[in-house]
Amino acid sequence: MTMLEDDGQVKAGISHELAVLALEQLGLQGDFSILPFPGQAAALEADKVDVVWETTSINAERLEAATFVEFANLTYGVLVPKDNPKDIVDLDSFCGLGIGVPQGSIFQDYVEEASAECVDSGSTAINLLTYKSPAEGRLAVLSKNADAFLGGHANNLYYAENSDEGAAFSAVAIPDIEPTPIGIQFKKGNEELASAMAEAVNALIANGSYAKVFEEFGLSEMEISSASIAR
Repeated sequence: MTMLEDDGQVKAGISHELAVLALEQLGLQGDFSILPFPGQAAALEADKVDVVWETTSINAERLEAATFVEFANLTYGVLVPKDNPKDIVDLDSFCGLGIGVPQGSIFQDYVEEASAECVDSGSTAINLLTYKSPAEGRLAVLSKNADAFLGGHANNLYYAENSDEGAAFSAVAIPDIEPTPIGIQFKKGNEELASAMAEAVNALIANGSYAKVFEEFGLSEMEISSASIAR
């Protein structure tokens, strides 16, 4: 969604490409910065940035402090050893396996709920493995200390395609986890800019540019049919 090209300087990814196109629709140019996720909301509140365009899920807590324009759905999946040796295809197939998640994330809740359903159906509970960072989770899969690492499907696809020239991992979408709306974030009350950006994204959807960006990265399942404002 947000990355740097091989030279470490040129910004790329779905979020960046959509942002550039949306600003062009508005006759504007952007001054882009890549900020660590934990500091993005604070930078917006302190007027250090006008817009945060990231894979930020829209929820009630975040809507208390910001206005969002929905621009995609975050889909979920697992990163597994190459060719998916444990045949993981959905939450039911997690039963009896070691599934890694980022510590304290919503993914942990999904695995705990799935584990309870495994037990209720007479299967073996899931071995929930928590990691401080996604990098630790990926390493656990690579070293066979975890059977899979649950996270955003976009991230998993990237690592599957780019780790060891595609020979280390496979990425498997988990369809029975409901996609989460993600949005462009604005400071609370900045309705004028949010409305303009929603119109710009809808124009990109209408002219086909939006779909081309997602197609370029192999993530068409993240597309939405219209961009709406969430307050």
